[in-house]
Amino acid sequence: MTLFKKPTSPSRFTTRSLRMAASAVCLSAMLAAQGDAGSSSRPGNGSGGSEVANARALIRKRAETWNIITKERENWQLGREIVKDQIAMAARETKSFKEKTAKADENITATDRKNDELTKQRDRLEGAAKSLVDPVSKLEKRVLDLLPRLPEPLRRHVKLMSQRITLDPEKANPSLAIRFGNVAAILQEVDKWNHVITIEPELLELEDGRRAEVTVLYLGIGQGYYVSPDNKFAGVGSANSKEWVWQPANEAAAKIREAIEIYQKKKTAKFVGLPVRVL
Repeated sequence: MTLFKKPTSPSRFTTRSLRMAASAVCLSAMLAAQGDAGSSSRPGNGSGGSEVANARALIRKRAETWNIITKERENWQLGREIVKDQIAMAARETKSFKEKTAKADENITATDRKNDELTKQRDRLEGAAKSLVDPVSKLEKRVLDLLPRLPEPLRRHVKLMSQRITLDPEKANPSLAIRFGNVAAILQEVDKWNHVITIEPELLELEDGRRAEVTVLYLGIGQGYYVSPDNKFAGVGSANSKEWVWQPANEAAAKIREAIEIYQKKKTAKFVGLPVRVL
């Protein structure tokens, strides 16, 4: 709001005093004129010129007094107009300020309602997240139990993601979304592997006790077959309740080699019977 200084204007008392003074001057002038007229009629009086000068002086003072009164009245009227304008300006600014204040109150009220809604939504989400803590923890434990039962190449593939899982509450990632996302990523990779045929070179221990590099054929995560480079040693792999296990199957070495070469498009496709073992 604009601050202003009220202009000085003559008070009613001052104006009334000036008017009374002017009236007194006029009355004195009239009395003096009457007195001079009576004196001039008396014989032997020679002060007629002085009386006229006094009357003129009184008239001049009367005129000066009215000039002062007129000037004060004009100043007062001008000051009144200025005050009116300033009051009108202050009223407009006050109205504008009230409108802005009302608008701000509306915005604050709307913001408060929005904050209340967001707070309630946050509380609902936090409640839902707390209800998922136990299921996610159980899911992490099941994934850790599943890892030893996976083929070795697949375990290596998800090793980095699986290392992020911990069953210690103090060391666990506080973000439930990150924990669930990590578990989902591991299961996604397992699902991918389970839908394809994979051929990998691996270093395995053979029946004679020596370790040799063999070619391994995985049918998803259900069955695996390996054969040595000389086709003398072969084996069948599958998962039991705890881990992935290889069992010798030397009698199937030729068929396993044939199946591998067919998949590699080195031989014409045909049906090949392979042993299946479930532990």
